[in-house]
Amino acid sequence: MSGSVMILGVRVDRLTMAEAVARCQAMISEGGPHRIVTPNGEIIWAAQSDAELRGILNNSALAVADGASVVLASRWLGQPLPQRVAGADLVEALLRAGKYRVFLLGATPESVAEAAQRLPTLFPGTTVAGSQHGYFSEAEIPAIVAAAHAAAPDVLLVGMGAGKQERFLAAHLAATGVPLGVGIGGVIDVWAGRSQRAPLWMRRVNLEWAYRIVRFGRYSRSLPPLLWFLWAVWRSRREEPGR
Repeated sequence: MSGSVMILGVRVDRLTMAEAVARCQAMISEGGPHRIVTPNGEIIWAAQSDAELRGILNNSALAVADGASVVLASRWLGQPLPQRVAGADLVEALLRAGKYRVFLLGATPESVAEAAQRLPTLFPGTTVAGSQHGYFSEAEIPAIVAAAHAAAPDVLLVGMGAGKQERFLAAHLAATGVPLGVGIGGVIDVWAGRSQRAPLWMRRVNLEWAYRIVRFGRYSRSLPPLLWFLWAVWRSRREEPGR
């Protein structure tokens, strides 16, 4: 499967999980920089009023459908994506598929340290080449970039929240010399054992979004933009000529 679909002006690539992993492996082999973005409904909605973010998403090397709402939207638009490819699942599948060096950037000092210690056990063959917490100032960025460059990882995993992590990678990935950069949200806390994802059955039936909203009390933060996103897609579909 190939090609992409534009959803409210944001590109999402039409890939299965296996195809996305293969693309990531090829990018690592080629050398960098390659940015992977993981748009969900909230991010696409945010990009409607943020031209810089929209450009960062659309100029990425790969954009995978992180949210079930994005897959649903693609079906409404008559250009169905084959499946949800969550960023966390993609990274974990990549680490299971090969022996890679990674650099972790994000979360609290305690959490990223614990994740760095546990990751080689969670994904045998993985080497944590370096790590840095996400609570740094603008003045510290050059030192962080230099540390990532010196560590020479295959993958830079940035968990600083949607928007912020994408902007960091767009601005600094090339300077790190790392072949592949991926924004991973709160996964560092999961790897550290300080948080947890939705049960597997909920992920399989595309209900992880509901688990996150309820588990973390994100009713006012996540639910409104998700509903606005779906409404905007539905409206754009109805306004298409011939419908």
